Amino acid sequence: MAKGVRFMNDAIYIVIFRRTTDKGMSATVAKLVKNSGLLIFFLFCYTMQTADLPFFQASLDCQKDLLLFSIDRAYSYRTFNTAFRSATSFAYGTEVKYGMNLFESITKESDRDKARVNCDRAFSGETHHTVEQYGTIHPAIYETFYNPIHSDAGDIIGVTVCSSNVTARVLAEKRVTTLTKELESFTYTAAHDLRVPLRVIHGYSKILSEDYKSALDDEGRKLVGIISTQASHMGRLIDDLLTFAQLGRTIVTPRKTNLRDVAQQAIDEQVLLYPNSNTKFTIGDLPTANCDPSLVRIVFSNLISNAVKFSSKTALPIIDIGSTTEKGVVTYYVRDNGVGFNMEYSGKTLWIVPATSQTGGIRGNRRRVGHRSEDCGEARW
Repeated sequence: MAKGVRFMNDAIYIVIFRRTTDKGMSATVAKLVKNSGLLIFFLFCYTMQTADLPFFQASLDCQKDLLLFSIDRAYSYRTFNTAFRSATSFAYGTEVKYGMNLFESITKESDRDKARVNCDRAFSGETHHTVEQYGTIHPAIYETFYNPIHSDAGDIIGVTVCSSNVTARVLAEKRVTTLTKELESFTYTAAHDLRVPLRVIHGYSKILSEDYKSALDDEGRKLVGIISTQASHMGRLIDDLLTFAQLGRTIVTPRKTNLRDVAQQAIDEQVLLYPNSNTKFTIGDLPTANCDPSLVRIVFSNLISNAVKFSSKTALPIIDIGSTTEKGVVTYYVRDNGVGFNMEYSGKTLWIVPATSQTGGIRGNRRRVGHRSEDCGEARW
C-alpha cells in the first residue's frame, strides 16, 4: 500500500510506503532513483530493522538542500536528515535527536506556534505547504511541505515534512517587484512629462501650416509637415511605452480566439494609417488559438506595423501572415520581403532594442516571434 504527495513544484516526489508482516509494521530501506528527470524519494516509515538504518539514513543525508524529518503523534522526531539537523542548529543553536520533541528544538515561541499549527493541519489530514520565516540566531525563509502519514487502518500516525531555504529567492522576488514598480512609475512619469513639449511642437507646427501657409515656400511646408508627422510618431511611441509599462499588471484571460480576425483588424489599422501605401497583405492558415485576445492583438499589431515600416523601401512590399504546424505544434508568423537581418541575431528580435533607422531611411526586416507562450496552449509565436 502506498500513498504519495508531490512536493517542491513537481520537482520532488515523496512517496510513503508501508508494508505489514506477521510481526506488524516492519521496516524497509529508503532509496533514491532518477526517473524521467524527476528526483523520487521512497521513504519507508515505521520501525526499521537495525540492518536497514544505515541505508535509510544515507538516503536522507544525500539531500543537501532539502530539510527532511518526520514526527509521530507526540511531536517526537522519528526521522531526520543531516541537512535538517544542521539547519536547526544554525537557526536555533539546538541539537536535534531521535525521540526529541519538535518544540524543544525550536527556541522561539512564535516559531513553535507556527510549527504546531502547520503540523496539526497535517494531523487533521490536510496536505499543505507554507512559506514562512524561522530562526532566532540566523533567521531564514523556508518553503515547507507537510504531509500526513497514515497507518494501514487509515489512521494518521505522524507527519512527514520537506523544507528548503528560499530566502534568496524570496528576497530576489521582492527586489524584482520593487524595481518593477519603480520602472513603471518612472515610465509613467517620463511619458507624461514628454507629452508637454510634444504638444507644444505639434501645436506650433499646426499654426505654421495653417496660418502661415502662404508665407512658406514648398520646402518650408515640407519641413513643417515632417515636424508634424514626427511629433505624431513620437506620441504613438509614448502611447506604446505606457502600454508596455502596464503589461505587467495585465490579467491574462485566455480563451479561444479567431486569429484571422485579429490579423485582419491589425491590417485595417495599417491601411488607415498609410492610405497611399501599395503594400500587399496575404493571410494564410491561422488556426484558432487559446490566448488572451487583447494581448495577442498587440502582438499582431506590432509585428504587422513593423513589417509595413521595414518593407516600405521595397518596390512592391508584400506582408505574409500565416502559420506552420510541426509535430502538433503551431507556429504563427508575420514576414515581409524587406532587406531582413542576419538570422544569427534572431534570438534578440523579441528584446526591446533602440531603433536603428533614421529619418533618411528604414532598414528592411523580417519578423517572427519565436517562442511559445504558456497562455496560448500549443501555439508558438
